[in-house]
Amino acid sequence: MPRSTGNLSLKWDVSDVDPGQSAGSWEPAPIGIHPAKIREIAIAQPEGKDTRLEIIAECTDGNYGWLYEYINLESPATKWKLDQFLMAVGESSEKKRSGETKLAKIKGRECQVKVKHEEYNDTIRAKPEVWLPADGKSSDVNEEISLEMHGAAADSEDEESIDYLTNLAGEYELDPNEYDTWAELAETLVEAGAEADEEEEEEPQAEDEETEDEEQDEDEDQDETEEEVENLDALADLADDQEDAEAQDRLTELAGEYELDPDDYGTWQELADAIRESGYGEDEEESSYSDWTLKDLKARCKELDLPTTGTKDELIERLEEYDQTDPFKE
Repeated sequence: MPRSTGNLSLKWDVSDVDPGQSAGSWEPAPIGIHPAKIREIAIAQPEGKDTRLEIIAECTDGNYGWLYEYINLESPATKWKLDQFLMAVGESSEKKRSGETKLAKIKGRECQVKVKHEEYNDTIRAKPEVWLPADGKSSDVNEEISLEMHGAAADSEDEESIDYLTNLAGEYELDPNEYDTWAELAETLVEAGAEADEEEEEEPQAEDEETEDEEQDEDEDQDETEEEVENLDALADLADDQEDAEAQDRLTELAGEYELDPDDYGTWQELADAIRESGYGEDEEESSYSDWTLKDLKARCKELDLPTTGTKDELIERLEEYDQTDPFKE
């Protein structure tokens, strides 16, 4: 017989759980600037990592998932990020450049946050990009992060700055591997006019929409015409050893293109060899990822559920490894 629960009580505390997640509403905040409130703030040092400031904020203009920010407190290269946050919550200023603040004072304070989107495990997550004061007033130092700052942060292995500089280098056809430090790459980008271009491109203009559509159409046409050659041996292995129906159907389809009858061959490997000897793949241009832009490489990695971070050479290596292991390439 079940025990009576009439006199039992449950002591509980779910204050550290996002109610939006529990209720099933996990919609990320849209890209843009939102009013926000600091829900939790703490200092922590995960095992094997530097001491960091952990921040949980919520956008107060909708029922969105919470925003999470981790600021490294040990690296001099990421002090700009700490300064930006402290300015937003009213602690630091252009005149007040040092002090000591109790975290309990910051909890509950209002500010603004510029939100960006990142993809993780096929899920879009909202992340803080820029912290702003609640009144919207801030200096250029607070709103704009210079390329020199990104270079210093990247040299301290700040992943956000590494990704930012890598993407920007791709737009200017620069290879990060050709520079000894990220700071050197940042300096080259400044000389190339990257910082000036960013100031001019605040919002995409309507007149640019047609150009963007044309570029998208060209990308789609390129995707349709760039057919990759499947690994015939890998298909044959699946068809022979595992009796994989998909591999057998694909080999049968290829055999039909070369007027070959699968029944004339003792094994699927023999059929694959015959398909190759018939000229399969000879007319196909070898895929040269080195000619792709960084933007296209990242887009391809995203399609294949591969990590999109890293330098151009790392992305190329990642795609080439995938091509060698996956027999069912699109």
